[in-house]
Amino acid sequence: MSLGAQVTRNAAPAAIHVSRFTFNPMSLKAFHFVFITTCIVLTLGCGVWALKHYFSEGQAIYLIGAFASLVSSVALALYECYFLRKLKHIDFL
Repeated sequence: MSLGAQVTRNAAPAAIHVSRFTFNPMSLKAFHFVFITTCIVLTLGCGVWALKHYFSEGQAIYLIGAFASLVSSVALALYECYFLRKLKHIDFL
């Protein structure tokens, strides 16, 4: 036998332990919180961008877009408050 083909019985368990850290997946509540918060930030950014273009170019479509984005961000914030109150008995992790 060559040296590469020789395997001892004690070598197998060491190969199983790849990392000391365990993978702990995010809960559905935590994912929902992160996702809705990200959506709020993005809709606020889109609304500010549309307002900036409305003031520089004066086209009404930018004002409509800004209004829709800002209303959406408020609606998402209210939904997130409702969601967190509804699931307050469930842990984040």
